[in-house]
Amino acid sequence: NEFHNRLNSSNFLYRLATMRDKYTNHGSIALYGFKVMDNEIEIDHFLLSCRVLGRGIELSVFGHLVDLARSKSVDNIKAYYVKTDKSTPSNGFYEQVGFIKDTDTQEKVSYYANIDTLTIKETPWIKMN
Repeated sequence: NEFHNRLNSSNFLYRLATMRDKYTNHGSIALYGFKVMDNEIEIDHFLLSCRVLGRGIELSVFGHLVDLARSKSVDNIKAYYVKTDKSTPSNGFYEQVGFIKDTDTQEKVSYYANIDTLTIKETPWIKMN
């Protein structure tokens, strides 16, 4: 299928994040990935479990995604937010982390950012491995 092909392509990079704390193992909590294109990347997926939203994990996971993008020596990042009832809690996230709104249609909002201008405030008590 298409996703399996992306996982095996050198043009895409995906990661699965798990989370545990002193109380429990939360298991898989995020899937994120991007497509590498010339001098930019496009975030293809940035999905987080609603059970961990609001704890700062979204900032740490996104910071890790940006670090991975920087390792690809690109200048720009493109992203989009698809407007659905289930995605409402993440509305405004890309602007919060420093992206600039490019287009806004009834279905989705597109964003872009220069990778050098992004400064993600990671949550200090969360460690990404």
